[in-house]
Amino acid sequence: MKKIFFIAAALLFSTDLSHAQFAGGFEGPSAAKNNAVSVQNALKQRDDSKVMLRGNIINSLGDEKYTFKDSTGEVVVEIDDDEWNGLNVTPESTVEIFGEVDKEWNKPTKIDVDSLRVK
Repeated sequence: MKKIFFIAAALLFSTDLSHAQFAGGFEGPSAAKNNAVSVQNALKQRDDSKVMLRGNIINSLGDEKYTFKDSTGEVVVEIDDDEWNGLNVTPESTVEIFGEVDKEWNKPTKIDVDSLRVK
């Protein structure tokens, strides 16, 4: 009985390790819209539109909100703590933000960030 328990535990443990080793994903071109839009253009998009922005996060507003800036303007972006994935970003870092437009009738438009990467 002990042998079965140890074999089952070993298989379970090795499965978890192998999954952790391959936690990455594909990086490269895709059929999805892959072109960056400007802040100015993103603010004109419909609610829930997927966008990719390229620019700089210039400051923290607290509560997972930041000011993002490109050559056309600024917009508030909301980046959940788990989306940082260990990245260290400064105002001088150029980043690409992938997310969706969040429009509410009583608040300024913002971008909900799904992922980001440093360029």
